Amino acid sequence: MFTSGKSEKIDWEVEDNISDIDEADINWLQIAELYAGAPLVRRPSVDWKRAFAASSEIAFVRLASQFGRAGRVIGAARAISDGQFYATILDVGVDAGFQRQGIGRALVSNLLERLKVERVYLTSAAGKQGFYHRLGFLKLNNAFGYYAPGPRAEAMELGLISPPNCAGNDI
Repeated sequence: MFTSGKSEKIDWEVEDNISDIDEADINWLQIAELYAGAPLVRRPSVDWKRAFAASSEIAFVRLASQFGRAGRVIGAARAISDGQFYATILDVGVDAGFQRQGIGRALVSNLLERLKVERVYLTSAAGKQGFYHRLGFLKLNNAFGYYAPGPRAEAMELGLISPPNCAGNDI
């Protein structure tokens, strides 16, 4: 399936018909740079490839033929799912130079359309909660996350998680 978009600046397409990640024409170094520059998170390109390969659904946004950069990936997202009840959308990222042009919305909408489950969860980058709310996502009051020590410290520093109030009833 291809979804196309056009803004004042660029033409782009969502690509989601990738059946073999090894045969897909994806520059994984470029993907790592996209996420680092979005800015989201820095991870090695081999880890991004492994994560996308293990995902239930993936989508990329590529530039249409224009400016001599045909096919360059400027957005990516993925989801994991049990195929029946639950799914989680992960790593929605758009190149910083192409944000606010409908690309993130197209990626999330594409995944939601293909995830035939009762509930779809996601975590938001700091400051992006309003974007997901506008797409129909609701804030959860009963969700918890487990983080390994390194990522836990980073998430606490970014204000994405907070320690439980062990004296109260909110744990």
